[in-house]
Amino acid sequence: MPNNNNNNNPDCECFEVGDVVAPAPNGSRGYNLNMIEGNTYVVTDVSCYYIYVSGVFRSRISNEDSSDIAIAFDPSDVVHASSTIKEAVDKPTKGLYIKSHTLAKLRFILNLTVDYPMTIMNDNKYFIACPITLNTSKDKPLTHGDEGNFWLYGSKDTKIKLSKILKAIFGIDDSTLLEQYNNKWKQAYIVDTSRVEVTEDIRAIYDATHASSGELGSSCMRYKGAWMNIYQDVGTKVAYIKNDANILLARALFWDNNIVDEDGNVSRVLDRIFSSSQNHTLTLKKWAKENDIALISDSDDKIYTTIKEHNYNYEGVPYIDNFCYSHMSKLTTSDEDGSDDILQATDGSTEEKGYTNISTIEANYCDCCEESAYEDLHCTYEDSYVCSACLDDYYHYCEDVGGYVYHDFCHYIASCDYYVKDLDDYFACTCDGELYPIDDAIEDRDTGDLYYVDNEHGLIQDEETEEWYRDEY
Repeated sequence: MPNNNNNNNPDCECFEVGDVVAPAPNGSRGYNLNMIEGNTYVVTDVSCYYIYVSGVFRSRISNEDSSDIAIAFDPSDVVHASSTIKEAVDKPTKGLYIKSHTLAKLRFILNLTVDYPMTIMNDNKYFIACPITLNTSKDKPLTHGDEGNFWLYGSKDTKIKLSKILKAIFGIDDSTLLEQYNNKWKQAYIVDTSRVEVTEDIRAIYDATHASSGELGSSCMRYKGAWMNIYQDVGTKVAYIKNDANILLARALFWDNNIVDEDGNVSRVLDRIFSSSQNHTLTLKKWAKENDIALISDSDDKIYTTIKEHNYNYEGVPYIDNFCYSHMSKLTTSDEDGSDDILQATDGSTEEKGYTNISTIEANYCDCCEESAYEDLHCTYEDSYVCSACLDDYYHYCEDVGGYVYHDFCHYIASCDYYVKDLDDYFACTCDGELYPIDDAIEDRDTGDLYYVDNEHGLIQDEETEEWYRDEY
């Protein structure tokens, strides 16, 4: 099925097999089996979406404990056990906002812990109750880029030095330590571009044994060799990285002097990068920069078109991310002048818009089981097309998005008896760990804990202020 960049979770890269972890303080407790507060767990596997851990878990339904070796959790629900994270219950007005993937990367690479109270926000960021703000805000949290540089979200011109961040978040003032951590951070972003290779045999690279993590692990165009003929006809190449064991780590289509821009200039462009880790993505990006090759992601609204014409009546054609329009027998990145076909289907077919049709394929292919299906397929929320059997076995209808979502990305709201994809409008009740709509939450004014209003929470409402509190006397 088509790979969407926003599906990948960068926080997963901050965990490795063997890490000792614990449940995050404000993490979700809506799984069928949940981690137990006070227990530690060992990471047994890491995918591009989930952290798999072993240990003793508690059933959300029966409340019974059981052991397992590979239960999947969202990385936002897991913290390294060495961290001293605690919720900022005193609700301080001064502090620093930081993207969760940036804080996770800092803790992982530098092996540092946060001693200030902090709160996990709903929208992928933390609030740390430290005395230094670095001019961050809810709308402009601290974030970082591919090359390890820092800025305020939405304002790349606001560069912030790592030393200032270390002083603010981790309380480090020693100049020797700051230099050591700065060097360690830079080392993590050093890449070797000599490992990048280029070939015209796109089929071989797509079908090569590849790392199971990152976007490579979920590519929908593997073993579709005959569909790659259109690339050969227009002279496309692929840039890639393999390790010493000949395992594919990253790849990207390379349009090498076989395309022109809207002004007729012959161009070199590296297409979307499919990678098993951020480091390999950075390697391909740096390789492109060193060789004066433009990145498709940096091309804004620039229009590119192949120089050579393609043939017609292919047995099937690939899903193409950017050069997806066929116009006058050429592939192009824009539908501005109209197109005869659109090459953005995963079953080898095209969306015919004119009098031609590149593909002659007739069978439908389920994006989930990758088997031929001679039935109408069901379109999911992720724009995948799946057969009825896969829809029943692997998908749930989510009320918040109004579509079917793969079961690993769904959350069951028992109090409402339905599934949702996102938890922004839900919370975990402090007393039972169940998920409830945020509109039904009441807050303990003294601790900041949230409770479902109809639960036996033991709170009393102040008739004058309408705040909730616990009578300890």
